[in-house]
Amino acid sequence: MNAANSRIGRRRFDIAVVIPLEEECQEFINVFELQDDFSTEILFRSSVVSPCEDLSIIIIKQEGMGRTHAGNALSSLLADFDIGLAICLGIAGSLSDDLQLGDVCYSTQVFDVLDNAKASDIEKGKLDLEFSPTHFRTDRALVAALNFIRMKKDLRPLYKDWQTERGGFAKTLVPGDVPGRNGRREVLTEPKAMEGTVACASVTKSAEYNKKLKEIDRKVLAVETESGSIYERATARSIPALTIRGISDHADASKNELESMSAGAVRQIAASNAAHFLKLQLSNSEFINYVKRSRGSADLTIADQAARPTTTRPLTEAFEEAEKVIRSKLKELCPEYQLQQKGYRLPVPRVRKIESQQHIDDSEDDKPQDIADVLLTNDTLVLTLPATYPDDSIPWVIADHLLANGLGTSQVMPTVVDGDAVTPPKNTLSHLASIKVDDLVADESGIQIVYILDGIPTASKSRMAFLREEIKSKSGAKFIYISRDETQIVELTEFSNEQSADLYRLCSISFHDIALFLQKNFSMSPSEAEVVAYRLSRTFDQFELAAHPSYFAGIPKETLSALLQANRRSELIQLAVDGFLTFVVADDKSDIALSRTTRSRFLRNLVVELKVERRTFSQAQLVEYTETFSKLYDFAIDPLRFIQAFVDKGIIHFDNLGYVRFSLPFVENYLLASELSLKNELAGRYYDFKASDFDFQSFDLYCEIGASDDLVRTYLGLMDDLLAQFKLDDDDNHLLLSDKIHSVMLGSQDRLHMLQKKIQQAQAAVKANRGDIKAKQRILDIADYVKEKVAEEGRLEDEQRSSDANEIDQQDLQNLDSLQYALGVWALGVMILGSGAEHLTGDTKQRIATGIVQLGSALIHHWTQTRVAIDYEKAKRELTTPENVLKFFQANGKHTEDIDEAKKFIEMMVDVVEFYMLAQPLRRTMGYLCEQARQKVLAESVAKPSFKEPMEKILHSAWLTDIESGRGKDALHRAIRDLPPAKFLRVNLASHFLTRVHWNHWRKDDRLVLLDMAEEALKPLSLNFKKGELMRAIEKDNKKSEGDE
Repeated sequence: MNAANSRIGRRRFDIAVVIPLEEECQEFINVFELQDDFSTEILFRSSVVSPCEDLSIIIIKQEGMGRTHAGNALSSLLADFDIGLAICLGIAGSLSDDLQLGDVCYSTQVFDVLDNAKASDIEKGKLDLEFSPTHFRTDRALVAALNFIRMKKDLRPLYKDWQTERGGFAKTLVPGDVPGRNGRREVLTEPKAMEGTVACASVTKSAEYNKKLKEIDRKVLAVETESGSIYERATARSIPALTIRGISDHADASKNELESMSAGAVRQIAASNAAHFLKLQLSNSEFINYVKRSRGSADLTIADQAARPTTTRPLTEAFEEAEKVIRSKLKELCPEYQLQQKGYRLPVPRVRKIESQQHIDDSEDDKPQDIADVLLTNDTLVLTLPATYPDDSIPWVIADHLLANGLGTSQVMPTVVDGDAVTPPKNTLSHLASIKVDDLVADESGIQIVYILDGIPTASKSRMAFLREEIKSKSGAKFIYISRDETQIVELTEFSNEQSADLYRLCSISFHDIALFLQKNFSMSPSEAEVVAYRLSRTFDQFELAAHPSYFAGIPKETLSALLQANRRSELIQLAVDGFLTFVVADDKSDIALSRTTRSRFLRNLVVELKVERRTFSQAQLVEYTETFSKLYDFAIDPLRFIQAFVDKGIIHFDNLGYVRFSLPFVENYLLASELSLKNELAGRYYDFKASDFDFQSFDLYCEIGASDDLVRTYLGLMDDLLAQFKLDDDDNHLLLSDKIHSVMLGSQDRLHMLQKKIQQAQAAVKANRGDIKAKQRILDIADYVKEKVAEEGRLEDEQRSSDANEIDQQDLQNLDSLQYALGVWALGVMILGSGAEHLTGDTKQRIATGIVQLGSALIHHWTQTRVAIDYEKAKRELTTPENVLKFFQANGKHTEDIDEAKKFIEMMVDVVEFYMLAQPLRRTMGYLCEQARQKVLAESVAKPSFKEPMEKILHSAWLTDIESGRGKDALHRAIRDLPPAKFLRVNLASHFLTRVHWNHWRKDDRLVLLDMAEEALKPLSLNFKKGELMRAIEKDNKKSEGDE
């Protein structure tokens, strides 16, 4: 008898297979030979011969079709046997374009709507369905084990053989074409296997019903009627569950015609493919090890243990470890997460490419995207967070998401690294990685490694150089770089260019995702969840605060309601902070329970000690500090218990070195900002504008609460000094107003659009896994290669200029270091003005606004000069030498006859990169200004200064128009009309205005004004941008908004 049996005398089966229909069962027993009969009076049950001798399998055919019979069947087995893994196996209807007839899907998760649907009349003769789904999730280690059959070097041949054999079987039964999706003809070919979401719902030909299912999960693969009950019964017994389904139809109007024309042969193929896929997995060592581990270590045979190399670990164990590490960090960093059951998932924010990365007609990336979708076609991305982003959990939320969902057909192993801790020589990526992955890479396991760097050490050249070398050493890995400082405009732009990474900004979580999350995790009805989600999304949108995971990590409905009452970011955060402290008070059962205000005072004092005085506190030192605090006010409290209350609620924790840290940066930042707003001397000392580690996050809130007059005066003096250093002389012409910028792409917008379209088509093809994927991927590889090399050339030239300046001219204004510092100070001025709009006097606001415009214009000129100085033709010559082209393509198996085509593509890509790099200084600077200081209360102060220089007039009037279009449009119209031809400037101004229309404005009048300004900018160039089409879209949006109101 098995050593792991839970009850004496009960037989154990490692795998139980529940089969709904007789036709499915017949195909299964054609694959698996029957063994011992365990049938009851009404249920067919039998063990079968397993291809893996170490694993035992029992099957049961349901008494009838549907979830009730499925649940009863599994319960019958659970009553008589010990079961290790429950599998529901059969056929299903496809809901995804990714699945064709005969393909096989298996479940990463299942949502069940069969018992939780409500119908209501919407008009005569029509019903509207409202689903309240129950969600189940498959063990990640199990999904990973199944995935390895397609990815591991030693297993891939088995998968290929399965595809070939199954394709031949399909051709034998159905040699011609059959009715496919939406009436199109389809030929059955070699099947593929995919993991994803499966819906347990009614199987219907209704397109409207299926659309409702896709609204629950836009990536749902298939629909069937049994799995929800299998997962429900298995979960109740802590048994892992899985669904394996062959695709027999497309759940559409062509279903009956398909079955009639093929005489049921497609259903037979689908059922047979599903059974053969399970048989295939029984040759997969990773799947076998997973099933064996469910018995317990005592059941691993001596041969198993001897066969395992001492230097490696089974891949499924690696994924189990990863899940534990990620969940542990989320418990530490997200409030109340520790109270949630396993399987609880935080909503994941989407990302959107930063405006300055987009071109005038580039509409492909204007919508928020899932970060996994972005990584499908990009090896690297830089993700910027708002200064007030409230918690440190986002790298771990992303890791959790990638581990659960993968990238296309690849299994992802994410590992989080503290980017700010990367220092030579010992603090390498491997050393700092939260999950050790080097052995997985060496194993050629087919896993996609994703490094998530939380922070970029841009303040240190030596550390950045070390980081670059570390990145190069991780061949084949993908990277996500997270920056919490959007004010590092130059540094982030240059780094993203070096890494051939696009810049993305974190978006709020969508209304749809919030509603589903609340419904699932808060046990709300659909209508209640939608109301709360609508109010939340409106609040986050209105006050420009990202809807972030920690707000949803199990916080009570009362706190959600409190957040909805906030009318500003600092007040919103204050409510959140007060809410957490209220929980601490409520749970304090001591005889002396200190108030929320007193606890806040303690934390304010503590954060000043940590951040301003730069002290560290071990647990013993914090206890001593607490004792001093309690004696000062004669509080007879237990210091250790007092501290533990903050730890239990996730407000503070002790790091690996034993020092206290705030778990939630938004709590730390708010407490620090509010305390320093009362202590001017400390604020002046802490907020040192010349410091390389300036605290932008708390400073943003500090300005909103109210910066001191002394600090503002210090800033104004610094701005005056920089203006004296960088402002152009009277006889100097702004570079963007001259004819010195000769981007090749300016003379051929059609070439630019054609190339963009080609790259976008390649991205779409890779995502959809269609066409010549290798050829499409090479296009993307070339594009990344060119961007990386041109950016590297620019960095090397700048370092050479810096070296020359040290020897010849110490006042070289084009030196990138001085530009980085000046732009950082300029960005602080935008922050002071934008966040402190209601606290500063009118005169002060006007002075800062004047300096922002004048300094901003000058810095755009100097930054653009550094980009013009790059020798793009040299880069083109070097990149297109036959040796370099061949070297690049050797690893991709590119044929010699393709070299000329590749050379032309590389030359064109260099031209595109030149255009974007020249445009970045203007677009990034204008974008930051218009987004960070757009409060309407600023309109009066911004309108009053006047300017003489043409570029200053453009910057000023564009900013004012963005704040209040009615006040700025006339001045902006005049400023554009008075410009010289300046083709490059005009094209990028138009692009700026159009991106603001797309992403940043919702009022019809504001959007139409910006459209007019884009048209005015392009008028002398005889270029157009389909203005009429955009106007009709704006009118449509406006009517929809009016209807919603």
